[in-house]
Amino acid sequence: MICDLYVIQVDITAGRKGERGGGPAKTGIGPSVLLNGEAASANGVSSGASAAGSSAPGEAGWVDTTRKLTRPRGLLRPLTLNRPGLYKYAAVIPLHAGRAFRLLLCGTLLLVMAGCVPICGIGAKLTLSNAHVDSTHTCPNPSSSRPYDVHGTIDVNNYTNNNVTIKSMSETNTNTAAHGSWSGAVGTKASSDIKNFEPKSIGAGNTATLRFSIGFVCSNSGPTQETYGDFSFKFKVVTSSGTYNLDSTDTHRLQIQTG
Repeated sequence: MICDLYVIQVDITAGRKGERGGGPAKTGIGPSVLLNGEAASANGVSSGASAAGSSAPGEAGWVDTTRKLTRPRGLLRPLTLNRPGLYKYAAVIPLHAGRAFRLLLCGTLLLVMAGCVPICGIGAKLTLSNAHVDSTHTCPNPSSSRPYDVHGTIDVNNYTNNNVTIKSMSETNTNTAAHGSWSGAVGTKASSDIKNFEPKSIGAGNTATLRFSIGFVCSNSGPTQETYGDFSFKFKVVTSSGTYNLDSTDTHRLQIQTG
């Protein structure tokens, strides 16, 4: 034990001459910790051996001359590895070992947290992405306000710990380009509510593809040249986890069949 390496000398001769060595005895209240050399000097004995006629261990004037750890008198500080001389073998520990251990620990914690996202709810959220629509539709000749559907999909990732309900959907489409005998004006907007989306809910920790269709109409009087119009879409999805707005990643082209 560490305590075995120190000489504990209780001064009971305060104010009197030392009984050994002729020098004054150390004074104080209670125990004090003396190094080997200090204890010998205090009792008039060289550190190499005790004085002739010295008493047995435990009596005044006795000095333990075995090697001791260096420690300031009267203060027992907590043991630490960075204090010189405390541990004989402390020098064999590389100085960079602490830093390497911290880096390893941080890396491990990051991996655990990343794997814990769907379970622990750390950074958990609902994401909607990759909105797609049908790339093209050909309106036959002749046609007058002929209805058709533009099909769309949106990827949904539910990283939360709760089921998420899709409450409502709506879309806004814009005529972004026109060619040939197209009768509409570029920049024209229209909007509608989407009622036929599926699924209506996504379980906790699950992914799903939201599928729906948008009603369009077309008219064709048989143009003699290639005619078409391009449309972009913006979607608004209201869920139990919040409202999400996203743009379609592609456009829909309404191709008018020539006469």
